[in-house]
Amino acid sequence: MKLGLNLSFAVKRWLDPVELAKMIKEDFGVDHVQFTWDLIDPWWPQAQRDVMVYQYKDAFAATFGGLASYSYAHLLAPTKIQRDIAFTFFKRAIDMTVDMGAKIMGTPVGGMDYHDARDPQRREELYQDMLEYLRKLAEYGKTKGLEEIHIEATPLITEFPHSPEVSVQM
Repeated sequence: MKLGLNLSFAVKRWLDPVELAKMIKEDFGVDHVQFTWDLIDPWWPQAQRDVMVYQYKDAFAATFGGLASYSYAHLLAPTKIQRDIAFTFFKRAIDMTVDMGAKIMGTPVGGMDYHDARDPQRREELYQDMLEYLRKLAEYGKTKGLEEIHIEATPLITEFPHSPEVSVQM
């Protein structure tokens, strides 16, 4: 097992890539580091975003959706329009991850609203839809050079996966 570090602690605190890299290497002595999208948002305009992305090039093994990702319904949103927007967002996150030189992307996939979460038929529809989006993202990621997509398990019944059993099922 690799011991690593997620950069969520750095959000709004350490934004200089050189200073952050030095701290991680010299103060923490960690080699396996997961970059958080809270430091660079995949939605930002690509030209400006990529200036910052290339400052971090090859510094991280993986990227992660970060704290903000838990705020959005993403691939489990109630409307197809919202899920399609989330799909585009995750494609941009894959692009950013690969441009950073990382081979792994991790994220929660989203959350259902109150009514959908309590309707067994709707839950299943959204679950199957989410799996289809994830398959498409995996295909897209593979063409871009991404090797793995890690799905964040959460303890909330409104999200997938929300238990060890559901994690295995996925």
